[in-house]
Formats: sequence, structure tokens, C-alpha cells
Amino acid sequence: MRFGTAALDYLESLPARLPGVDLAVELRDASWLPGHTGETLDFLAARGLGYVSVDAPATPAAVARTLAVTAPFGVLRLHGRNREGFMAQLQGRRPTVAQKYGYLYDTAELTTLVGRTRELEGRARRVYFALNNNVGDAPAINGIQIRELLGQEVADRETVAAEWRARRGRGARGAPGPVID
Repeated sequence: MRFGTAALDYLESLPARLPGVDLAVELRDASWLPGHTGETLDFLAARGLGYVSVDAPATPAAVARTLAVTAPFGVLRLHGRNREGFMAQLQGRRPTVAQKYGYLYDTAELTTLVGRTRELEGRARRVYFALNNNVGDAPAINGIQIRELLGQEVADRETVAAEWRARRGRGARGAPGPVID
């Protein structure tokens, strides 16, 4: 959906149509950001709509990597950084989910992202990480790493890894993920 009157009217209608629900909006067209960054963020804030900040590869059509809070909560959605898969889609090819989103963030990348979200302290009651690097165990592994970087309690990694291996051995659905050893 491109920035314009029809899109703004639709977004403006959401709070009345979904009363009592915290709503967050992920914009996927550059006509919003950087095209109308200030106007877009002000619009969302005035209506209590959360802005979903995105981590994804930089492409010609990518929305600007803007970290912002427009509601009492913040959202950072991690799509992975498979630029080749994102570019394939822009070129009219049909990459698989794995080609586009299959990505295991490394510790340095996550450290940077967690540091960026710390900039939101005092502006948001809570910040959510939505992991959309959704192939195999990548989101679970990165979720554990994010919790560790935030100083939050995590399950014992070896216990979790053993459970995952056992499930995969019993025919668990989905592509095999990276090994967590």
C-alpha cells in the first residue's frame, strides 16, 4: 500500500474498528519512509498506532530503517538480511521463504540491534522483537541471544537444543535449522 489518502483513511479507521487492541503498522513501501517520514510518524502517533521498525536488507524499494515509537510500545521486526532473496523478489522472481527470510543473525548484529532499541528507553513502556527470520531454528536461537543481551533469564541452551534435536528426529515439520552447538 502506497502513501496516500486512501491508505491514510484506512489506517485512521482501524482504532474504531478494533477498539481496545494495541495496533502496530509495518509499512513496506518507500513512499511512506523516507517519502513522508515526519508526516507518517506524526499521523501514527496522533492515532495511537504503533510503528513497526524493520531490520531488513537495504534495497532500492526498502522502507528507511527508522527506529521510532508512535505508541506506548515499540516493535522491531527482524526480517533477516538475505539481500539476494529480497532483490530476487524485486526483480520479479519468486524466492522461497528460505531464500528471502532464512537468516541467523550473528552476535555482533544482534548486539547492535539491541543497542538501538535501548535508544527507545523512556519513550516506550515495552519494546517487542518480532523475529521473521523464520526458517528452521533461527528465530528461536536469535530470541535466546536477544534475551541474553538484554540480561533476561533464558532456558538452559543445551536442554533446549536437545529438545529441538529430539523433535526433529521424530519428524518435526519444517526445514532443518542450524545446529546450536
